[in-house]
Amino acid sequence: MKLELGVEDVAYSDPDAKGATTTGEVAEILEAKYHVMRVFAELHGQDMADAITKDLANSMDAILHGEKISKVPLQSAMNQIEADFRDYLSADEWQKTSGQAIAAAQNGVSHRFKSARNTEGKRGPRPAFIDTGLYQRSFRAKV
Repeated sequence: MKLELGVEDVAYSDPDAKGATTTGEVAEILEAKYHVMRVFAELHGQDMADAITKDLANSMDAILHGEKISKVPLQSAMNQIEADFRDYLSADEWQKTSGQAIAAAQNGVSHRFKSARNTEGKRGPRPAFIDTGLYQRSFRAKV
């Protein structure tokens, strides 16, 4: 068995019609440049192991009591890991751990708004890697 961390490949909308970018492409860029998922795995490796261990123990318990188990192995653990990754991004743990700053995040740039560049200066900083939220929502863990 192997634990894989990645994203569901979904296209970002492209208002400039310059071609679609996908979450898979963005994830590859972010991983190559910032190691976002690797840092998450390093920080939360024990949490992931604990979630998998708990899920396996619950399945063994169910088997020993003659109960049915999920057809999708370790689904509960995968859901927990996905929730933990989303929390990791929301809490800006990557930036706190690495000590690096992402200029767009610091400047409040967000493509969720009509004026993405925050030229009015009305928005404060946002967590790194949560511009539209699609990368965060598309994260998946699987075995």
